Amino acid sequence: AEAETSSKLLADWLNSEGPEVQMAVDGGDFGRPVTAAGIRDKWRNLRSWVDEHRSRKLIEQHTCLAYVGDSPYGHVEVNVMQAVDLCNNPINAFCGKEHNFAILGNIIVVPSSRGKGIGSEMVRRACNFAFALPSMPEIVVVLVQEDYAAARRFYCRAGFVDTDLTMVKGGGVIFRLVAHTRAGAEVRLVEERDAARLAKWLVAESDALQLAVDGGDFGRPVSEEGVQNKWLGMSEWCREERSRELLSQQVFTARQRGCAIGHIEVGVMKSINVAHNPVNAYCGLEPFALLLYVYVLPQCRGLGVGTAMVREACECARRTVAKQVVLIIAETNTKARRFYSRVGFRETGVSVDKMGSQFLLIEYSLAPNIT
Repeated sequence: AEAETSSKLLADWLNSEGPEVQMAVDGGDFGRPVTAAGIRDKWRNLRSWVDEHRSRKLIEQHTCLAYVGDSPYGHVEVNVMQAVDLCNNPINAFCGKEHNFAILGNIIVVPSSRGKGIGSEMVRRACNFAFALPSMPEIVVVLVQEDYAAARRFYCRAGFVDTDLTMVKGGGVIFRLVAHTRAGAEVRLVEERDAARLAKWLVAESDALQLAVDGGDFGRPVSEEGVQNKWLGMSEWCREERSRELLSQQVFTARQRGCAIGHIEVGVMKSINVAHNPVNAYCGLEPFALLLYVYVLPQCRGLGVGTAMVREACECARRTVAKQVVLIIAETNTKARRFYSRVGFRETGVSVDKMGSQFLLIEYSLAPNIT
């Protein structure tokens, strides 16, 4: 956008808002009172400012207006940068030096257009615009005011993931970093146990999805304590409730460009009494790996994240003493059954009852069937 026009519009829009919205939009960067000249000064000096105050190199700078027809309804900035010093601030540490990253800033939609999907579409297009730039940023991040719950929900719906990193701006106001990764970016499994995060993810889901993920193992309502207790008591639970010996237990967070976007566990175990339950009977006395508590954030579904996460977990299982890799899914969950079929699982015909619901045992094909 032409700088004079966009700076005047942005100044007018911000000055029509209260101080809370002004702070949420610009983090105090434009000074007070907000003026078009002050905004242009900030844009003009951005390169030297990020170098001096944020230890980053500015690669590209774009100021954009969102139009519906001929009328401007919103504003967003797309600035592509590269971190120089990772210790300078949390954003640098999170994004790393290896790849460029884009920051969306000074995002605002005029009040009369809020709640109509214009903001979501504007942010979505800004992300697509950023990923298509010549500088090829690998991740798009936004700083969202910590206590602005509506904004945090908005970015979650727009496909952003909460990174759990915070930064203080504007005289003590805390902002939280949310991130959006390029579709198809590599998914890594990291061994870590964050019961609070997993519980928070599951509590936000429906009862049916909670049951599909944990089979009721975390108790109801799902809580951090319930998740922790399950992890701590897994060995005893396997022996007493399933007549198995737990050989190893790996709890993974799935991360994409540093963002926590999913959860999966690999329990390697061996049956003590094969007649105790259908899973033991099927797997016999050889060690087997059971995938547990598979979950992907809603905004990351349909992007290949789940497939990459499950396949990587299966490869981790194959590197253990396990002779089989199995998983239990709800019989009525036809979507999950199709998904796991595509990943490489086959249905065994074994049915398992959990909390009065029927589940199916499926097995990962360690080698493809060639005919």
